[in-house]
Amino acid sequence: MTISTSFKRFWPADRLERLKALHTAARKAGIRLIARNGGDRRIFLAYFAFRKEGGDREVVSFWDLDQAEQWFQQELRR
Repeated sequence: MTISTSFKRFWPADRLERLKALHTAARKAGIRLIARNGGDRRIFLAYFAFRKEGGDREVVSFWDLDQAEQWFQQELRR
């Protein structure tokens, strides 16, 4: 996963590592994680969406990394 410049610019290293770990785990589970800036050049709003591999539709989306991690953990327990 390529982390966008906006994440690298506004997020501390520990959050970037959490994002990388979440992406790796999601990919192993057959779920695609999309992380992007939902704001604009002046405002950074982290946006996360999960999609099932091979599908075009979003399964779920979040504005918060903690919520995205919690959803993914619950999804793994199913």
